[in-house]
Amino acid sequence: MKVNKITVTLLGTLGIFVIIAGLNNGTNGTNGTQEAIANEKPPKQADVFPEYSIGLFSHTAHVTDAGLQCTACHNKIFQMSASTVKINGDFNKISFGEGKYCGACHNGTKSFAINDKANCSRCHKNDTNPPDTILLEKPLKTVRFNHALHSKELGLACNECHMRLFAMKTGSTGEQDDFTMEAMYKGKYCGTCHNGTLAFHLKTNCTKCHLDTPEYKRAISESED
Repeated sequence: MKVNKITVTLLGTLGIFVIIAGLNNGTNGTNGTQEAIANEKPPKQADVFPEYSIGLFSHTAHVTDAGLQCTACHNKIFQMSASTVKINGDFNKISFGEGKYCGACHNGTKSFAINDKANCSRCHKNDTNPPDTILLEKPLKTVRFNHALHSKELGLACNECHMRLFAMKTGSTGEQDDFTMEAMYKGKYCGTCHNGTLAFHLKTNCTKCHLDTPEYKRAISESED
């Protein structure tokens, strides 16, 4: 009987140690979780997508101000990790217009429409206020583009040219290797509209865009006389 009592005592003591060890492990696990949460960086007020440096997204406006739940966007529309959407290769206004990504809500029904030029500055900020006249540096320094004529006088919306024909960044099209008259004659870039049907043909009105031509210089000299 003494042996049994000793055995019971030892087992009881061992059980207490096991319980204490378990509690300590649980506490350490909890502390580790709490430390991880405490060290986790909160989302930035606005995430800028590197390859679309003028596109600004406000996480606070969607979650805090609008009261959207995480599941409204994740992972149905966007992955949880910031900026991974760039990997898909179609994160642009064309896809938005088809109802993908931001366009899933920003369609004029659920929220403001992205194809309304009055709303461009909500995401693109100051880049949506380009100079009225843009002088292209490449491939020629004598090319003038009248932005005010197209956007203000003719009333064209931003998405009629961006991003389908031109990137939103001023002057970036001139960096493209195929930004040539030959490409435009085939219907690319300016040639999409300036084909003699939608707008004047590129082959017949050189001086409207090219400043350093004999015709342009002659017209300027005649107007000054």
